[in-house]
Amino acid sequence: MSSSDPVHQDETDSQWYFWDEVWADRYGPYTTEEECRKSLASYCVYLNRCHYPVADGQPCNHPGCASHVTHPCEGCNRKGARGSYDPNPVLILDA
Repeated sequence: MSSSDPVHQDETDSQWYFWDEVWADRYGPYTTEEECRKSLASYCVYLNRCHYPVADGQPCNHPGCASHVTHPCEGCNRKGARGSYDPNPVLILDA
């Protein structure tokens, strides 16, 4: 485990944790390093699914996205999968 590894064992409680993608929030505790690494892998899959553009009428990867009609979906902030959603818009500086 190196200093660039987001998985670490806390010295005070001996539990395992991992840092988020910007090293700001810590997730855990986990009783084993293996459990922590599996959770980190699942978290990475979740992040990757959230960062792809979603077309109007297409649900995001949040369960029940298209059925959110009274409140915005927690995954894409749209109601009923209506409207486009791009969590990573590309800024074009030169035309």
